[in-house]
Amino acid sequence: MSVFRRLSALGYLTSYSHARRYYTLDEIPEFDARGLWQFQGVFFSKHGTLKETVACMVEEADAGQTQRELRAQLRVHIHNTLLDLVKSERIARELLGGLFLYVSASPERSASQITRRRQQAAVVAHSAPPVSPSLEIAVLLEIIHGARVIPAPLRIVEALSKEGVQVSREQVEVIFEKHRLKKTLRSRSKRSRR
Repeated sequence: MSVFRRLSALGYLTSYSHARRYYTLDEIPEFDARGLWQFQGVFFSKHGTLKETVACMVEEADAGQTQRELRAQLRVHIHNTLLDLVKSERIARELLGGLFLYVSASPERSASQITRRRQQAAVVAHSAPPVSPSLEIAVLLEIIHGARVIPAPLRIVEALSKEGVQVSREQVEVIFEKHRLKKTLRSRSKRSRR
């Protein structure tokens, strides 16, 4: 307890990764623009806990955040944290294109974030080259023949290019959006195909 009293007097942060087992003095971290800092694979946030960090990142994002985006930035599992924040109404979520978009709990702010996300999705869809019916079928067949997880768009691009089918990542994402496919959905097991 005397160690914690000394740390409190100096000012310290607890890691949001590794079950909060690591500590650093307030003056040591050099936080990036998101308020994150890592040292030898241990992650800290200027917001303190993982829950506070996720809530702030969702609130500050102009177009909200998906679980995948947050996980890529924070590099820890956040599923339960997101559920807790939604249940406690600190953030909200909206189903867009088959994925949950996490947004502000404020109705005005969340409406703005959702509008911005839809605009971004429209830009991506319009920037992709047109998708022919035969290309759409090739992508869907690649998904069906995939393993237990729907392959990421880049994997589909790589697999089809080996077969001589030219497709861009943007085209694959347009097909995912059209058919409301989640990139992480589990496909049917081998047993269920029999």
